[in-house]
Amino acid sequence: SELTYEGRELLRRYGVWSAAATQASSKAFEVAFAGMADVPKLGCVVMASGEARRFGRQKLLEPLCGQSVFARTLDALNSERLEVVVATRWDEVMQICEERGIAHASPSGPLQSDTVRCGMEALGKRAGYLFVQGDQPLLSAASVGALLDEFAAHPHAIVRLCWRGRQGSPVIFPQELAGALQTLNGDVGGGEILRCNPAMASYVRCVEAAQAVELDDIDTPGDLDRMEKLYRGAHAGEPLS
Repeated sequence: SELTYEGRELLRRYGVWSAAATQASSKAFEVAFAGMADVPKLGCVVMASGEARRFGRQKLLEPLCGQSVFARTLDALNSERLEVVVATRWDEVMQICEERGIAHASPSGPLQSDTVRCGMEALGKRAGYLFVQGDQPLLSAASVGALLDEFAAHPHAIVRLCWRGRQGSPVIFPQELAGALQTLNGDVGGGEILRCNPAMASYVRCVEAAQAVELDDIDTPGDLDRMEKLYRGAHAGEPLS
């Protein structure tokens, strides 16, 4: 006997649903168990290729309470769920990476989009990509862990660190946006995707940072002085702010 139109349509829709459900389940598995057994880790691109013109010298190497700014940023990324690649053009930064056993790659140019593309190409296909600035020395491992937990619960979302409504870095983009990230042009990062597609704001999930200063990067020597005072104060029992 021959299937009715309704029967054929039911089978067609079931096939579409089954394929989508299988794909969604596979993605959720890759994110939830990233770094375990043979499941690939999530990618992490450290953006460390800027010119530091406003600072006047290579700010990533500046000392902050006994460690360089860059080294303190790396400390927050020590997670078994992440494979870290530092995208940089600076020999001194590469040396720190090699001392720590962290992979690095050299962007083809000085623009943010060059750095994004370089890091992603070095990592290859991943279920998600976390982007962090190389000069966020007060970022905490706890906040990075909270970002990863939120992404595990919502593997198709864009997940970013926030403080009382202010969205910032780090940010995790799902694999579905890898193509858009790799075709960025100019001195822009992943935020350009959201600026050009306002409707995508509904895909953003915010994770509250433990402290406001975790979102801050360093542009000037004054920024560095402020962070050093905050760091010393926190270790004397005062809250960061």
